[in-house]
Amino acid sequence: MRRKLSGCVSSLFGAMPADAAGLAGLVRAAVFGLCCVKMAVAPLAPLAELPPYLFEPISLLAALPRSLQYEILRPDVLTIFQIVACLIALLAACGARPYRLWAVAACVLFTAHQALLRSFGHMNHQEISLLFAAYALALFPAADAFTPWPRNRAPRTRELYAAPIVLAAAGLLLPYSGIAAYRLARSGFAALTGASLPAYFVKNSLSVGYEPIGTFILQPPLLVRAAQATAPAVWFFELTAPLALVYRRYRHFWLGFAVVFHLLSWLFMYILFWESLLLALVILPVLDRLGEQREPSNAAGAA
Repeated sequence: MRRKLSGCVSSLFGAMPADAAGLAGLVRAAVFGLCCVKMAVAPLAPLAELPPYLFEPISLLAALPRSLQYEILRPDVLTIFQIVACLIALLAACGARPYRLWAVAACVLFTAHQALLRSFGHMNHQEISLLFAAYALALFPAADAFTPWPRNRAPRTRELYAAPIVLAAAGLLLPYSGIAAYRLARSGFAALTGASLPAYFVKNSLSVGYEPIGTFILQPPLLVRAAQATAPAVWFFELTAPLALVYRRYRHFWLGFAVVFHLLSWLFMYILFWESLLLALVILPVLDRLGEQREPSNAAGAA
């Protein structure tokens, strides 16, 4: 079983860059590319049509004067902001020079974009891992390779390229652990019994119009009990997610869990954090490749 999982992980990126600079560039392209997609897929201009009393600014927006906050909510301003933010995130994804300027600007604009959306209604954690990864990549050199404008000077130390990859992986894994710990602290033993799952199936089925799959699972008692029985395993994998940062074998099992968990959540509860799933499919195999690069040098040192 472990060999099969290892084979699947290894085959995800058969043409993955061989050096640390290229791996950092691959992660940079994926992370800022996802930021660009997230900001491009939904127009912001319709926010201007919402009643002003629904607007409760948070994060960067809360620091602005109230008059300026309302100026931002004009359709033309929102559209220009969206276009500029997408273009800058695309430049950061491509590793354009000066990289640090574009990367930091993309992070700030993506933060403002998420703050703007969350200033209306529901607050969730869907893009938090992507935001953490983007800031990690902006702090370190990640545009010396895997870019149309590669660095011509001598490469920097391997640790400088590995650091943003490890930080991005930590930003991906730690929220899972934090959410599992919060759920246990808030709900106690009920978090391990899956008692709330049937309610989620019904609520989410009705929230997207009537969808039969989420409610079908409630009909046979055996399926309900089977769904509830998965709760302890899900909680365990979420809580222990940071172990995938340091243990390669567990990383493969955890990646398999992440794929199955997100796809089943999409199927039965209409919740799909596709950003986290894609990040896991990119960052964790890259982390594996970093480990493969380190092992020969360790063996040589031991010899």
